[in-house]
Amino acid sequence: MSDASIPTAWERKALRILADGMGGVEDAARLVGAGERTRASIIAKGWAEDVTGPLSLGRKLRITPAGREALDRRKPPEPRRTRLKQLPSRVKPLPPRVKPL
Repeated sequence: MSDASIPTAWERKALRILADGMGGVEDAARLVGAGERTRASIIAKGWAEDVTGPLSLGRKLRITPAGREALDRRKPPEPRRTRLKQLPSRVKPLPPRVKPL
């Protein structure tokens, strides 16, 4: 079950590269590990925009303010599992050990 407002690991990686670039504009080819589906996904969600111009030598993407906000969002941490402090009432404790003579 995933929340569409929280970026996946691949989307987060691509957004981080865009955020670190010059003015938020980067070559789409520089998004290492992010395939066409990931790029299409971050554009569709409004986290990046295609700014390819007529004189560009490749596809350029720019991070949007919504993309910067999405980069800050994280999944809530999973609750940590802890040991049971005491046995449930339906479980009988073991009898004490008897020392052999």
